[in-house]
Amino acid sequence: MARPTARAPDAGDSALMADAERLIGSGDAAAAERLLVPLTPYGHEWPRLRKLLAVCALQANRTSEALGHARAAVALAPEDAHGQMTLGRVHKAAGELEAAVAAYRRAIELKPDFAAAHVSLGIALRACGDLAGAVDCYRQAIAIDPGFAVAHANLGNALAQLAEEQAGARANTESVAAHRRALALAPGRSEARRNLGVTLMHAGRWHEAAECFNEVLTRDVGDARSCLLLGHCLHQLGGADLAIEAYEKWLGLNPPDAAVMRALAAVQTESGHVGAALGWAEKALALEPGAHGLQAMAMTLAQARQVERSLDFHRRAIALAPGDPSLQSSFLMTLNYTEEDPDALIAAHRRFGTLMPPPRPLRLAPHQAGRPLRVGYLSGDFRRHSVSFFVSPLLEHHDRRRFEVFCYYNHHVQDPVTVRLQALGHPWRACSELTDGELLQQIEADRIDLLVDLSGHPQA
Repeated sequence: MARPTARAPDAGDSALMADAERLIGSGDAAAAERLLVPLTPYGHEWPRLRKLLAVCALQANRTSEALGHARAAVALAPEDAHGQMTLGRVHKAAGELEAAVAAYRRAIELKPDFAAAHVSLGIALRACGDLAGAVDCYRQAIAIDPGFAVAHANLGNALAQLAEEQAGARANTESVAAHRRALALAPGRSEARRNLGVTLMHAGRWHEAAECFNEVLTRDVGDARSCLLLGHCLHQLGGADLAIEAYEKWLGLNPPDAAVMRALAAVQTESGHVGAALGWAEKALALEPGAHGLQAMAMTLAQARQVERSLDFHRRAIALAPGDPSLQSSFLMTLNYTEEDPDALIAAHRRFGTLMPPPRPLRLAPHQAGRPLRVGYLSGDFRRHSVSFFVSPLLEHHDRRRFEVFCYYNHHVQDPVTVRLQALGHPWRACSELTDGELLQQIEADRIDLLVDLSGHPQA
């Protein structure tokens, strides 16, 4: 059957397409598509119709169909910046990032003040690994439209990531300021407040981050991600009991969520509430039987002294996700409780080492003959912890004529054990708020000859 003859859109057609655009803008692409489909027999050469159909198909995850409509729209109206923008969106959804970048660049060539195209180009460049290019795009979008909240939010995210990749620097004040501006422009958006909280976390500003997540939960009690982030902040601030209370309260108000259950089980395990932790770990595993559910069970079983069962759960988890370092690490810790053959332990640790990227080597000055050997002890357990019971005599009885001892404390808790160890007078470096890069710089500045890691592969 021949396709009906194409014709120009009349006033009624234009009104229908305008209604469809409003529906798409309100998030109801399915209703928009129902309006548009009757127009297709004779409107297949209308660029506006093909562009709208592309958006509808994209919203319905029919990417191939969306790409056909978007290409047709561009072929029919190659100078339409919005058509190029739609084509870029479809290419990005299809994972064709280079094609998406090309389409967004063409949209900007056609319409240099197209702020949304600058943001979309920045998102695509960031996905390609070009963070600096993404930052430039977001800045251009803000210069065009200073009130564009999404541009500020994306700038904040990109700046934070850029800082982390530059020798492990923390999210800087500019990234925090960008997110604050995004929130000021869109105060009702939970995502904007949550993004600010995450950036504050990356900057080590735990109290402020916790306030952000708490505010999100006040507005949206069912936000599981904000619950997890709030619990993490409370835990970092030394409030395991507060974290447990936050998780339990959230679970009491919302449908079951495996990730929140696992987080609760982990904190309860660390706090010694192993029976309660096992219950939550079992519920989480039943709800979501994946590698992380198996790991939660394994870690809790280890603390319950059911080591063989723990190792079995670890092996099952590793079989599902063999490249996950966290699974391997907790497995190695548990293996210490049963494996008595040192060669087997060494072999297991070496296998783990093959999964890890090579670290940046420390740039240390050669040891000068005649000066005491500088020994650094790195630990998060210079507090009431079994590690401190073993290391205390070592720190107390080092021969100070032959050794200079430096303590690198990688935890925020300050308890009486911490105070007592500090009082021994060794140079003390509180590094829980340092990034890896900053810690490396400190160790190099201290000219450490021998660095001893006291943590190994802890389970919590």
